[in-house]
Amino acid sequence: MTLFSNVGIYVDRDRSGRFDDWLAHLESVLVLGDFEKSRKIILLRFKFYGEAADEFDNFKLENPISAQIYEDQI
Repeated sequence: MTLFSNVGIYVDRDRSGRFDDWLAHLESVLVLGDFEKSRKIILLRFKFYGEAADEFDNFKLENPISAQIYEDQI
């Protein structure tokens, strides 16, 4: 979990840089931590803030089938 705390919160490209670079860093930390898939999803949402969090939450609202799969993982 110590490595996870080193991953910054993703807000938007202007403040947090490229999403794909940030996500690659987060994924490497989650792999090293050997987290279960459902735990990875929860931790991913935990690292979103502002616009990024809004987009993630809107995705769940606008895509009920995918959102149900997400909810099943929690």
